[in-house]
Amino acid sequence: MDLWLIILSFVLALLLIVLVTPIFVRIKAFVNVLGNIGIVSLRLYGLRLFEVRLKFCKAGLVLIKPDGTERLIKMTGNTGMLKLVSELFKQIRISKAVVFSTAGIRNSAHDTALLCGYLISVINTALAVLMNSKTTHAVSKTEPVFNKDELTFAFDVKLSTNILRLLAAVLTAKVKSQKGAGYGKSAY
Repeated sequence: MDLWLIILSFVLALLLIVLVTPIFVRIKAFVNVLGNIGIVSLRLYGLRLFEVRLKFCKAGLVLIKPDGTERLIKMTGNTGMLKLVSELFKQIRISKAVVFSTAGIRNSAHDTALLCGYLISVINTALAVLMNSKTTHAVSKTEPVFNKDELTFAFDVKLSTNILRLLAAVLTAKVKSQKGAGYGKSAY
């Protein structure tokens, strides 16, 4: 009887440790807006989970796998998915966010400078909104390119969470989805 109690307490302690142990994820992305191509890489504890190329189209986002097969992800107003993403974002801590961009308009230094200034404002505002912790390290750099048309972005984001927080986010989104609370519903 005592042996089973010891085994049960060991299993429960191990389960609790697994649920609260942090999960570290790193997302790297590169997007060439004018070339309509991008690459996204996802790593978990430094091990690459996947890497995919992407293109934008009118219907949504086209993912191109390494074997060349394409998959269309439609960009529709799925409120259930929006609620889930919103709740997941609340449970994720961003420890590092780095954005590098290059922008240029051929033969127009004035327009290039205006474009770069606009990008710096938008990127820094977005980083300020995304910083959900005082320990978030956020860096952005925008470089002008004066001799050709160019608009590229490179992202490097480190995230952390744990399984217990993810489960709580999924359950909260499910409850809000069933109640129909918020997200597009008018209070009047």
